Amino acid sequence: MKSSPRKNKKVYRIALYGHSGSGKTCILAALAMERLPHPNGLSCIWLTSGQEEGRKWLKDAINAFENQQVPAPNPTGRHLSFEFSFSADGRDYPVEMIDYAGELVNPALSDNENAKLLVEHLKGMDALLVLAPAPRPGESDSKLSDDLLAITRTFRSLCEKVGEHRTQLDIPVVMLVNMWDRMHGLKFLAPEFGVAATLPDSDSGVHSSKQFNMENEQQRLQQLFYSDSLLSHRSLYNALRNSLPEQDFAVFPVSAIGFCEKVSTDSHQFERPKHLKPLHSFGLEDSFVWALRRRDQLDIAHLENEANQLVAAKLSQWTPWPRLGLLRQGKALLRRFPRSSELYKKTHVIVHQLRMSFWWRTSMAAVYVLSAALIAEAVVDATRYRSVNAAFHDPKASVEQLQRAEKWLEDYHNSSFLRHRVYKAFKLSTKTASAELDAFRLGREELFVQPLQQSTSVEQKAKAAQDYLQAFPNGKHRAEAVKAIQVYELHQQETDWQEVMSADTLKEKAKYASNYLKKYPYNDYAVDARSIIAEESNKRTWEDFKKTYNALIKEGDLSQAAESLVRRTPETPELRELKNSFPKQAMDKLSQKVQDSISKNQWETGAKELDNASLWPSALTNENVQKKIRELREQLNESWDRGLYQTALSRIRDSLETYLAQAPIGKMRDPVENYLKYLTDNNEPLDLELELAHIVWNDDVSEKSKTRYTVLVNGKNIIDQSSGKNESGELMKINARGNFTARLSEEINLHTSVIGDGFFGKNVNLGVGDINLKVIDLEGYLLTIKDEKQKESKVLFTLHGKPEAPEMPTEWVR
Repeated sequence: MKSSPRKNKKVYRIALYGHSGSGKTCILAALAMERLPHPNGLSCIWLTSGQEEGRKWLKDAINAFENQQVPAPNPTGRHLSFEFSFSADGRDYPVEMIDYAGELVNPALSDNENAKLLVEHLKGMDALLVLAPAPRPGESDSKLSDDLLAITRTFRSLCEKVGEHRTQLDIPVVMLVNMWDRMHGLKFLAPEFGVAATLPDSDSGVHSSKQFNMENEQQRLQQLFYSDSLLSHRSLYNALRNSLPEQDFAVFPVSAIGFCEKVSTDSHQFERPKHLKPLHSFGLEDSFVWALRRRDQLDIAHLENEANQLVAAKLSQWTPWPRLGLLRQGKALLRRFPRSSELYKKTHVIVHQLRMSFWWRTSMAAVYVLSAALIAEAVVDATRYRSVNAAFHDPKASVEQLQRAEKWLEDYHNSSFLRHRVYKAFKLSTKTASAELDAFRLGREELFVQPLQQSTSVEQKAKAAQDYLQAFPNGKHRAEAVKAIQVYELHQQETDWQEVMSADTLKEKAKYASNYLKKYPYNDYAVDARSIIAEESNKRTWEDFKKTYNALIKEGDLSQAAESLVRRTPETPELRELKNSFPKQAMDKLSQKVQDSISKNQWETGAKELDNASLWPSALTNENVQKKIRELREQLNESWDRGLYQTALSRIRDSLETYLAQAPIGKMRDPVENYLKYLTDNNEPLDLELELAHIVWNDDVSEKSKTRYTVLVNGKNIIDQSSGKNESGELMKINARGNFTARLSEEINLHTSVIGDGFFGKNVNLGVGDINLKVIDLEGYLLTIKDEKQKESKVLFTLHGKPEAPEMPTEWVR
């Protein structure tokens, strides 16, 4: 359970421990409710900012008391926490109360298991309050005895476990004999402390006046431990007292809610407080305040013991490791107490002692670390100096070894006052190091000059000269070394230029020339090198241009290809050759694209290509090119005109209008205009005559003596005529006529029915047909009619009165 954080304050954690029904709920509720004031000024208030589950449970318990009901116990297996603030000795004690349910003394577990459970829950606790409720007067309570015995066995096992680790139970423990009101046969109780109360005389039963206070009740409790009333409590008392140092254990009689009265209901009997608001509690705060005070005393004693051991330890003053954790612990303990209190003064002395020990140990640690660093540096200096001497006196020492040795001597000589203090004081002074450095340099310079003077190769001489100048920039052989390097550079320049000139291809020459310029940007051959690079660059640029130009020709982007030729500079023979080849290449490609447009009826694309070709620069065209463009345009226009006319032969108005609007030649304009005029003139309503000319019967039709033909146009009856006999399968002429008014382009509904006399009766359905079609399509239209058996017959219609359409040639005329 996590306590609420309070800045710079110790939050005391107290555990309430007892079997189920031992009165933990009553104690917690009473601490949170209004009570009679304590005569010694002790107080406790409930802080509602703690655990949400515990806050809700405690509110429900208080409501139960106020409504004269029995509060619900803490649910088994759930550990609730509550926050209180106790006041005593002029200070506040923030307390987190932990309510452990009765399963900690579970009878189903062994004593060892219960002890393990108790040890686990005591971790981090500052005090433990063990509840042992007083027995009901005049009643045998065997269950109470069993519960107290279980707690007693648990604590004995706890002592054994703690003893195995050679420690003791270092925590204040209070035994609360709660429900102490049961031990008095009081009928009335005034405010308890310091007030005379009416108590029954044990012998006569006559009530007398006695002083009722904590001291008297504790004495009475001690007497009752040896009576028959509290034998079970005596066993628990002995177990707790023997488990702890004498000063860490106390026993208090407590009545959380004051004197109670018994109430009986149909289901059970329970006790309830006689007095509410305020409760007549007795001894409620005393046990908690004692535990809190004892906790502080224990913590101070522990700190004082640690401080004494720290000082008393052998060679403690020379121990370098400071006890920072112990000092922090002391400062935290000091913050608990008011500055004017005796506990603060006592703790302050201990903290001061710890602080002095801390700074002394810190100083010693610094001295030890500094000494170790100086000694370690001296050991390293001795090792390095031996290496320097070995390299100086070794004729086979390499240049790198000599350089490292000289560098160390130089750093040693130039080091600050604080560096190498031990070795400078006892072995190698700064003055001695300077003298050895000068001698070392003189001998090493002669060693570096030998390769420079003895080498026969120009390259070897230059390498030796560079090593010499690097080691001795201002040495006495500097001029000789510089000259050797200059000779080598001139030789190397000639060698590198020969490499450029011996390259097989221009590309390789340019590559070597570029490298040459990086090394020698201002050499005599630099101009020639730049010329080679420029020549290769121009060639590469021309190849890229030519590649791009050929790609444009291949893709048919002729205008872009022509534009790139015109913009290209300078006018080289290669460029002129490319310009001379453009007309033929371009016209071949243009002819191909125009023919593709004609074959795919994409005349607008072909026209656009020809328009672009007419805008080619004049420098790239000639009379033959212009003539070829005109010939291609004539071919395209003729194909375009022919194609549009073929579409117009459908005689649809849109296709006719398209021809007149887009045909590039307009060769067939007259017949198209005439037919368009015909369509326009016939878009008005006409007086027409519809003739049902013939009928072809199906095979099932037998000879009829009479047949009636009915034709409806848009629901209007225009033909209703009867005929004579007919034969099945024969083409029979009807010649039935009817008039109607409509446009030729108008869509109408044509309904036809034939009714006749048959072998089995009259008015037999010989066929019915219905269709939607345009008026102009009625001419020569053959309508299918079906009888009741879905047998088909054919009816032929003829339309009279429509104007004659003008002729349109079926072929385009060149």
